[in-house]
Amino acid sequence: MINNGSHLILYSHNRNVRGKERSVIYNFKKGTLSFIPNSLSELLDELTDKPVATVRAELEGEDRETFDEYVSYLRTNQLAFYTNEPHAFPEMPGEYFSPEHITNCVLEFNPARDYSHFSHQLNETLCKNLEIRVPAGFGQLNTLKELLEHLRSTTLRSIAIYLEADERLQLSALQVLYHQFTKLDKITVLDYKEEIPTGHQEDIEFFKDSAESVYSKPFPLDKYLVNRKYFLLSSNYHPYFYKRIEVGFNGEVKNCLLHQQSFGNIFQQNVSEIISCEDFMKWWNVSNDQIEDFKGNELRYALFTQQPLKLTSKGTYQLEAF
Repeated sequence: MINNGSHLILYSHNRNVRGKERSVIYNFKKGTLSFIPNSLSELLDELTDKPVATVRAELEGEDRETFDEYVSYLRTNQLAFYTNEPHAFPEMPGEYFSPEHITNCVLEFNPARDYSHFSHQLNETLCKNLEIRVPAGFGQLNTLKELLEHLRSTTLRSIAIYLEADERLQLSALQVLYHQFTKLDKITVLDYKEEIPTGHQEDIEFFKDSAESVYSKPFPLDKYLVNRKYFLLSSNYHPYFYKRIEVGFNGEVKNCLLHQQSFGNIFQQNVSEIISCEDFMKWWNVSNDQIEDFKGNELRYALFTQQPLKLTSKGTYQLEAF
């Protein structure tokens, strides 16, 4: 039965997570999920320290047949491998670290306001990702270009722009904008009523959905994010709120624009002052393990929610409606 090694262990890009009723193996390399019974999850824990032959010898009859089926499943699906040196393949470290004060920012762009001061302050947070939501109605995008000029030499690695279409919006203008600012990762046009343009090389997308319907729609709980970085983030911190700032049309700062509570205003206060407020950061350290709605779910490290949280008498949290 064994000819490649004494121990059977999961590949380093796989992680076994137990749930209340079943378990799942996260495959970070392929971005897939393999559901398994909790009995197999327990077996994987046992195989971490014991040779396969030792574990198998402790079983009899149907239990041994089931064991053989489990081992075959793990090997056939390339989830585990044999080795004589299991300690040479330690489990993936569980820590998550990001040096930024703010990692993600969402900005509802107001063409009537000056964002030069905000751009400087956002840069001081070492922010890496920015989403700009631009309303319809100012044609040639000159005001937006002023903001992008301020952001050109910042720490930002990627900028995504969401535009509400109007009759003056032209693909050629968007192509110029896309090539002019190298930090632009993509441009998405919403509420587009004309024939969808095709054939262009730039990452510019057009959708007929209205901006309101897109922005007001929470991320669905039946969609899963399966990758190593997200797994570590969600097992240590709240995967949405941690180091995130969202700024409304009038400058109000929130954990999420779908929430009611505001913690300050970028046109009246320094960003550093707002984000260092204990109330603003209150959900940062709430991992999915601490949320009652998720903690028994084997998929908890792949779930993404923007819903507000409520502290329970047990010291855990529950999801609240928007």
